[in-house]
Amino acid sequence: MLNLRELVLKMKEDDFHSFSNGLKESKAEKHFLLTQLLRDKKMKEDAIIQTLDLSTNAYYTLKSRLYQKIKEFLSTQLSYSKADLYVNISHIPNLIYNTPKKEAILILSRLEEDLLKNDMPNALTIVYSALKKIYANSPHFFHYSQQYNKNLAYTATLEKAEELLIDFNKKLGEYYLSGDKQFLDVLVFIKKEMYIISRQYESHHLRMYKLILEISLAVFFPGMEFPDDDPVEDMLAAMDKIFKSFPNDPVYQHLDKIYHFLSFEYYHSMGIHKKSAGFLDTINETLPSFLLCNFCAFPSKILISKLAHYQKLKKQHLLFGENKELEKEYEVTPEDIVHFVNYSKYLAASAIYSQEYQEAVNYLNKLVNVVSLRNYFHADIEIKLLLVICNSLINKYEVADLNLKSVQRKISETEGDQYENVKILSKMLQLQTSSSAQSAGTIDRMLELRDHFLNSNTGSSKILEWFDFSDDFIRLLGKPVKRFK
Repeated sequence: MLNLRELVLKMKEDDFHSFSNGLKESKAEKHFLLTQLLRDKKMKEDAIIQTLDLSTNAYYTLKSRLYQKIKEFLSTQLSYSKADLYVNISHIPNLIYNTPKKEAILILSRLEEDLLKNDMPNALTIVYSALKKIYANSPHFFHYSQQYNKNLAYTATLEKAEELLIDFNKKLGEYYLSGDKQFLDVLVFIKKEMYIISRQYESHHLRMYKLILEISLAVFFPGMEFPDDDPVEDMLAAMDKIFKSFPNDPVYQHLDKIYHFLSFEYYHSMGIHKKSAGFLDTINETLPSFLLCNFCAFPSKILISKLAHYQKLKKQHLLFGENKELEKEYEVTPEDIVHFVNYSKYLAASAIYSQEYQEAVNYLNKLVNVVSLRNYFHADIEIKLLLVICNSLINKYEVADLNLKSVQRKISETEGDQYENVKILSKMLQLQTSSSAQSAGTIDRMLELRDHFLNSNTGSSKILEWFDFSDDFIRLLGKPVKRFK
């Protein structure tokens, strides 16, 4: 055991009195008396045992417990908050160069316990590096060298898991814009890689990243689950349990948003709108910051789902006003093309819901002027169809017709029945762009094609699933001259 008396003697006066008072308040009388006796340099150990009226075994047990209490006390007396472990780490150089070794070892040992509990291997490498220096000429050096190497490897594994999650969400976004099914094979491959990595260490962080990936794949691509995958609700419950087990984890305080996002997307896809609404309300409170989480989720997907959700609840008219506030707090650059496209589409849709059709055109024109959608077949078609609709609603039929012909050329190059829904919608839109005057039966024919489109608008080629193709809207669209704001 380290020399307990030496440790007590080296305690600063303020720390000693604070520690002693704590013992008195907790009515730890024997511990208090032993602390006072050890502080007296002239008091011999035999005299201390006699004063305490203890057997030798009881005395050494008491010393051991006092040692542990001092260890815990010293670890809380540093000049930084224990809750913020990363701040503590920054003080380690000062600790090993200016603190007596026995005291430094006590503090580092307690810090090691906290870091192990919070699954922070990167910070642990700094602690073990410090302990290697302290034990440079001791047999303990080899042990801490091993621990350093182990946590260095574990840190690299965590970093790899985070990179896999980034890559997964990038490929998910690219599939969402392109419709290229080759990305699905990549997503499954990444899932397998994450599974292998997550088994290398017993880590709640690795499990969290695995859960985020697996839930995302299950929610956005139903039917692609592996046979041994847990149900989505069980995986969401597992995420929530980890959050509650580590409430002070600095990463989890942000990943909690991902939990609400995935919960909303799951219940929204299941048509359980009352339950999904609560999760969406939570995300709406911090929507600008949530949209920044594009490295650990597919956040702009919630904007598209939100359009459909609001329409279902007959709240779509609220979006335009809400988004004026969002534009003040959030900005996405064209370089982040997936989220830039989704965000622009979301703003345009909210303008359409409020009959601000010129505003919608402005958002969409800005999008097509700053990014090229040539390699994103699905998104290119959807944006051009929106431009057809919006330009028609402001009586710019020539522009609408140009975009419609562009869509028809692209669709003619596809094989089989793929995008049959788009072909039908194009026919409907062509009816109101091909003539400046409404012919008899145009509206009825448009309504018939609308129904056909909605029935065929399923699967991976689904487009504009959030759009309100109501009878009233079709009648408005079918008018030769529209009134608009």
